[in-house]
Amino acid sequence: MYAKSIPVVNDDGYTLIDLVNDIMGTANRNLASNTIVIPVLQTFKILLEAEALESLANTKKGKEK
Repeated sequence: MYAKSIPVVNDDGYTLIDLVNDIMGTANRNLASNTIVIPVLQTFKILLEAEALESLANTKKGKEK
């Protein structure tokens, strides 16, 4: 899975934290729209089941998310 290869912290590029922020931002901007929020929740479910977000627990910034 691509998400597992994204670094949690990186000074030069996209990170796993950025991915989580982008996904959460999409949900937050569209809370009234089930057609957007439900797929966002499904995306998190897939990422959690694949343990793609596990590395967030290994960093301070990741734990904040």
